[in-house]
Amino acid sequence: MTTRTPFKIDFATTDDIDAIAKIAGDGFKTDTHTLMKDVWKGNDHHRDWVKEDVQDQLANPRIDVLVARKGADGSGEVIGSIYWARRCYPENEDDSAPTQRDTSKATVLPPHPPPVLPASPSSPLTVKELEETTGNAMNHYVSHLMPPGVKCRIIIGLCVAPEYQGQGVGSALMKWGTDKADEEGVYTWVSSSMDGHQAYAKAGYIEVGRLELRLDDYAQGVRRKVKNEDGEEVEQDWGVYIWRWMRRDPNYGTIPTSEAEVHTLASRTNEQSDIAKTRHEVGEAIESKRAHVVILVLTSLDILLVICQIAATLLGLDDSKEAEWILEIFAHTSLAIVTFFVLEVFLKVFAFGPRFFWRGTPHGLLHLADALIIIISFLLEIFLKGAEQELGSLLIIFRLWRVIKLTGTVAIETAEHTHVRVIELQMRVKELEQQLQESQQEVQRLRAHTADQV
Repeated sequence: MTTRTPFKIDFATTDDIDAIAKIAGDGFKTDTHTLMKDVWKGNDHHRDWVKEDVQDQLANPRIDVLVARKGADGSGEVIGSIYWARRCYPENEDDSAPTQRDTSKATVLPPHPPPVLPASPSSPLTVKELEETTGNAMNHYVSHLMPPGVKCRIIIGLCVAPEYQGQGVGSALMKWGTDKADEEGVYTWVSSSMDGHQAYAKAGYIEVGRLELRLDDYAQGVRRKVKNEDGEEVEQDWGVYIWRWMRRDPNYGTIPTSEAEVHTLASRTNEQSDIAKTRHEVGEAIESKRAHVVILVLTSLDILLVICQIAATLLGLDDSKEAEWILEIFAHTSLAIVTFFVLEVFLKVFAFGPRFFWRGTPHGLLHLADALIIIISFLLEIFLKGAEQELGSLLIIFRLWRVIKLTGTVAIETAEHTHVRVIELQMRVKELEQQLQESQQEVQRLRAHTADQV
């Protein structure tokens, strides 16, 4: 059994910056995403980035930077750190939206935007496209995890020195913030790395979204170099990397301390993870472009069948024995399509939860109206079967409402495409601004050099 090192949780100071950066650099030495970017940005690029970033975090009044110091009195070296951000808290709030408490539960979120492709079809995917794709996914999930005006806490970063992992350091750093969130009745969330999700799951975090990418697609033919058992350097694929967005609802309970509690919670967490993965896969399928095309085709076909049946009724063709079997086929086909749409509604409830049909998501009210129209149309199809002719007018009215389904699907598809395009343009603007700034600095440097020459 591992001997636990005594430590104390304390607020970080500027004197801890180097230690925090070193721990972050060492902690991600086995992270394939970081290692692949090292090839182009240098072996210590992550450590150097953290060193700059933590200075900004310490100066931000909305962020609590905490460290675990070795020793019962906290007089030893730093062995772990965490950044806890606060959102919509009165003491440092400057948002225009009013603060409100989110009483919903963690649920699978709509899928992220598609991966970013290179400007030219003949150009290979690079780290640039990888960063843009992960950035778009982050923006997407942040917009869902933090609706305007909603109060919550966020783990921006957590890292424990490799030699002190597995001793409760990370759990204690998390517990500092989750205890406060439980007292306040607010949820917390985190964007987890490939290896960090299990630690968050043990603390009560549930996966609500993910991004899976094959890193070799962005490596431009460069393979990972590792040493085998004989100490020889060999090459291998980078593999698939999974980013997970996870949420923890308040009043989950305390972080387990005994081995029995850890085992029980791990079993429950594995079951939740399997269900979350299934829900995520179902959600990806429902919201895919192919599914939208199928829905558009079926909706158009159903409208055509409705028009044919209405025309047959108005022209008196439904009394013809020759046309009777054709109209019967139309009726059964239309019912099958409506049944398919009802199944789609239930799958959306399973994948995204009831919140999908309310104001908690973009186009929520449109989804709700669409679901109600589908269910009412299905019930009318069933219960008005063979009813008196004058009741058929009610069925026709609700069947014509299916046009809203077609319009709504097109509107959602267009809005989502526009949203992705806006994000791409925003990323491009930032990139151009950075290039402009670098060019201006280069011009100033050249001017200074020319002045020295003169």
